[in-house]
Formats: sequence, C-alpha cells, structure tokens
Amino acid sequence: VTPAQLEQEFRDQEIISHFGSAVTAGVRLPRIYGALMAAGAMQTRDGRWFEVTSSMVPAVGAPTDAQLTTFMNENAAQLRRPEFRMASVVLFSDGAASTAPIAEERIVERFNFKKDTLSRPETRTFVTLTAPTKAAADKIAAALRAAQTPAAAGQANGGVQPADFAATPRSAVTDPAVAAAVFGATPGQVLDPVQGRVGFTVAKLTSVTPGAAATLESARPALIAELREEDAKAKVFSRVEQYEKARNEGKTLDQAIAQIGARIIKLPPFTADGKLPDGQPMNAPPQILQAATTLSKGGESDVIDAGQGQYFVLRLDDIMPAAMPTLAEVRAPLAQEWTRRENARRLSAKAEELAAQVRSGKDIAAVAASAGATL
Repeated sequence: VTPAQLEQEFRDQEIISHFGSAVTAGVRLPRIYGALMAAGAMQTRDGRWFEVTSSMVPAVGAPTDAQLTTFMNENAAQLRRPEFRMASVVLFSDGAASTAPIAEERIVERFNFKKDTLSRPETRTFVTLTAPTKAAADKIAAALRAAQTPAAAGQANGGVQPADFAATPRSAVTDPAVAAAVFGATPGQVLDPVQGRVGFTVAKLTSVTPGAAATLESARPALIAELREEDAKAKVFSRVEQYEKARNEGKTLDQAIAQIGARIIKLPPFTADGKLPDGQPMNAPPQILQAATTLSKGGESDVIDAGQGQYFVLRLDDIMPAAMPTLAEVRAPLAQEWTRRENARRLSAKAEELAAQVRSGKDIAAVAASAGATL
C-alpha cells in the first residue's frame, strides 16, 4: 500500500462517518412510532384458564405382551443391541512401577549430561519500547528517567507500545543486542537506546531473580525415576523381540507368552466405537479397537505399537452379533416407557377435547367445571 492509497482510504472512511452522522442528525421519528411503542408497553390483557391434569383421565392399566411387542417394533432402532466383541490382550509390561536400584555411575552420568537443563537460569523483569528512530528513543529514555510510566512515555513519542517481560530468562529475548544490554543492567536502570534488529529499543529493568545451579542431590529423585522408566521400556521391548522370535519359531500365542513371562488379560465386551455394555467408554488405546474390528473370531494381531513404550497383541475370542433384546430382558423399562407415553397421549387428547368445547363457543367456566378444574 502506498502512502497515497492509505491516505485516500482514511479520507473515504472519514467521509462515510461524517455523512452517516449528518443523516442521523437529520432524522425525526414519526409521532405514530411513539404512539405505537406507548400502546405496546401500556396495554393490558385479561384471560381465564385452567390446567388439565392426569386426574382428569382414566388410569392406564398394565400393558399386554402384544402391546409391548408392538412398542418394541416401533422403537427397534433405539432398542437394537450393537455388535459386541470379546478379546484378550497381551501386555508386555510388568504392570507395576519398578523399584529396582539404579547404579550410582548411571545417575552421575545422567546428571552431568542434563546439568544445564536442570539448573534454573537467572530471570529479569523489564519493559522495552522500540522506536523507529534514535531521536524518538532518546526522548522515551528521558521520559522514563523523569518517572513517566512506560505507557505514557511511549504514547507521547509516536504512540510506541511498551512490551512487558516478567521473570524472563536471557534465552527468551530474541534480539541479541537487547538481551546483552538488559542482562548487563542493574535494577531500576533505564538503558540508553540500543540499536537492535528492528529500530532502537529503550529498556527499563525492574528486578533480577538470580539463577540456581542444579545439584546432584536435588535432581536425584527425578533422575532415578527417568532411568527406571527407560529401563522398563527397554525390558518391554526386549520381551516384544523375544515374543516375535518365539512366534517365528512356530510357537502358539499362549506358548510364547509363557516363555517370555508376559501377561494376558480379558477385556470386557465392547463395541466398534469402544463402548461397554453399560454405554460407558472403554479405557483402551485406539489401536486395540482398530485391531479388534479387523480380526475374525479366533484371529490374532501382530504386535501393536501404541506409542510411549507400550506394545500389545490382541486375540479376538468371540463376537456377539447385533440383535434385538428379548421381551423378558427389557420388560420392566419398556412397560414404564409405554405407560408414560400412553398417559401423555390420553392427557393430550383430553386437553384437546376440552379446548374444542371452548372454541365452539361454550363458556370456559362451564368447561372447567365439567372437568373438575379450578378456573
């Protein structure tokens, strides 16, 4: 965008704004509008009504098997039980957190490797204002030294917006020149303008939080946990390799599991989208659900890598096909829902019957009295 184009755009915006203001200022609302609003706000209405309650209709008796069967067929889509699959899953992990001791040499080696990342760096809290010219930056620095706020100093010198840095390490300051200046200053100091990658930056340092070097003892628990986790993953992977070797030698799944010391557990029945019979989601990696839907009854999957050092083998034990439940299985909830629907139908029919009498011209008080209702 050229300066001329930008100026023309601003002129157009101002012209539209002025024209709209002028048109609005000349508008006078018709008096009929005020009268209409007054009538709508002040009008009142009188009404009479009565409630149609379940006591006005005969009670519904217990449904017959024929009625329930018909009701089942009408709601087959909701009642139809989805296909469930039963599977066993081979777990290569021990299932418990490792408490094996870790050699001191490994702990020291890992500490020396991670010492820099474990240490807490020095952080500083400061504000910066970046101006396009050194002259503007000098004025901002003078204003800050005169106790003006960063926002006021920036606004008075070209509308420069301050940038706040709270407890910021040197590595988080992207401009090397600014970082060097800020981390060489003392708290309360307003730095002279620094020519950075973009413009001239003035900084005011508020506070300094010293860094702290990590010690072996402070980092020991985390390092031990990290090394144990690595050992556990290595052990799992070793078992996976042994399992695959045993299968390649012709051993069955059960024989291979017994040989390497893995575990096998039976999963509860679940649907293709991972729902249990009670409708709750099954807590299992998505790879297990995907494998279960591709296997036929008795089929066994290859080793499944679920990430994060987790490996599984799935065996599909059985398939329960989708089917309608029997009447005996759903009789109680079905009868309750049928009764609720029938009561609602009868109540609606009674209300419509009474409303029809009122619409035909009969006095509503008489209609209410005939139904035993309070008007």
